[in-house]
Amino acid sequence: MDTQAHCLKIRKAIPQKKKEKRESRPFGSEATAALVVFLGLAFKALYIKYPRDLHSLMHSNYCRREMSISSARTTFRIFFLAATIALICGCSHQTEKRYSLNGTVISIDNARGNLTVSHDSIAGLMPAMTMEYAVKDPLDLQQLHLYDTISADLVISGDHSRLENIHVTARGPAQPDEPVGANASFHMPEPGEQVPGFKLIDERGRSFSMSELRGHPLAITFIYSRCPLPDYCPRMNHNFAQLLQSQSSNAEANNMRLLTISFDPEHDTPQVLRLMHAQWAHGAQANHWIFAVVPKKSLAGVLHWFGLTALPEQGVITHSLSTTLVAPDGKVIQWWHGNSWSPQDVMAAWSKYPSRETRISASR
Repeated sequence: MDTQAHCLKIRKAIPQKKKEKRESRPFGSEATAALVVFLGLAFKALYIKYPRDLHSLMHSNYCRREMSISSARTTFRIFFLAATIALICGCSHQTEKRYSLNGTVISIDNARGNLTVSHDSIAGLMPAMTMEYAVKDPLDLQQLHLYDTISADLVISGDHSRLENIHVTARGPAQPDEPVGANASFHMPEPGEQVPGFKLIDERGRSFSMSELRGHPLAITFIYSRCPLPDYCPRMNHNFAQLLQSQSSNAEANNMRLLTISFDPEHDTPQVLRLMHAQWAHGAQANHWIFAVVPKKSLAGVLHWFGLTALPEQGVITHSLSTTLVAPDGKVIQWWHGNSWSPQDVMAAWSKYPSRETRISASR
């Protein structure tokens, strides 16, 4: 009696259980597609291995025991891979949070695809303030003019935020043909310009001058601890944390010092700065990163020199972003406005600096 006939005989002798209906549970479309593809591959593999009456083979305990070990391993691997991919697909989506935003257009940056809006309070997120946002569709900027009133969706996903579904609800008054942001008093740090010795207070409560940090390349950025948007102050801290982390494997990075300056002297006390330092600065080079705050009496001068705006509004601070790379002799190498710079940009600017081998013996 051949194997097929023997299997059929055994199957007739075994009471057949009624098939139970199982409710299908909803699952991500990508995971479902992955399961379909790999289950199909599993079936194909079994069919090639056992072409004769596969249905009877799959319902016979006796015949299943007759399958070779190598075939069982192959089947297990296929199903394991399918389950893994399904899990990855099902967990790959970041939760997005959406908020309704209503406000007035303050500036338009077509080159970077950003929009600065003075908006009303956003329930569950932040009070009224003026912020710069990335725009999902750059074509939306073409319909906008200064001081237009708009509505939009503010989408926060992971450590990124953006505006979507922008609609003009009221046109702003006609404006003269003047470049956006043109202001004779606005100062942008220029390469080769000497950074003044502004007085700051560090996380230990010690007063020091920025000139004391000469002798090493110095990266300077500005934040405040209560900033609500992930791609503003938290991104600046994240970028500096990456620069600090790279110091363990990069000699040029190891020579760099980092200075994060808060423009919120009323709230960001040395104690708050110490907590931020403990949160972000890790490793053997943690002391290469200083958190400091500008005294209130010096705030206006520091913000102006570094091309920064920071205006207190209803308990929060409306602000722009400013990051500067300074040479060991205290002169500007490069200045970045906004949040589009990366740690790689900072290291590239330093590596191209012609006098980077120069070291000054002064130390903090």
